[in-house]
Amino acid sequence: MSSSRYVCARARDLRVAFAIDEVAEVLSPRPITPLFHTPPALLGVIGVRGDILPVLDLAALLHDERPRPSEGPDARFVVLRGALAGQSKPTTFAIRVGMLEPLRDAGTAEIAPLPPGVPEGAARFARGIVTQPSPALLVIDPARIVALESLAALR
Repeated sequence: MSSSRYVCARARDLRVAFAIDEVAEVLSPRPITPLFHTPPALLGVIGVRGDILPVLDLAALLHDERPRPSEGPDARFVVLRGALAGQSKPTTFAIRVGMLEPLRDAGTAEIAPLPPGVPEGAARFARGIVTQPSPALLVIDPARIVALESLAALR
């Protein structure tokens, strides 16, 4: 991944970033069709131009908890592409975030290792943090989400 530009969002109390080259699009909220017998963070599915995409609640994933019914009027769906090692075609899925923040261009700043104190749930899905320009953002790795054993059926 070589991008230094990030789509930024909030997941409750965490500021997160997605590398722009892993983001397919950002969508306004739409009705989610619930699925039964799925992991708690999997909210259901949505239709996007004829494709059916699973929708995950990012805050629930990062905080190891059940999703809230709604993230409010500023909520958005960030459609991501993530591929496992050796997977020829990436898995496309949507992540519900609480709100978007302005795009970030980190320039030549590198992704730094995670500092102490990052919640364990968040650390599982993070590539590291981007600290420049301030404030620091947790960079989410879509491949780590796709790799979740509880979501294996989505691959």
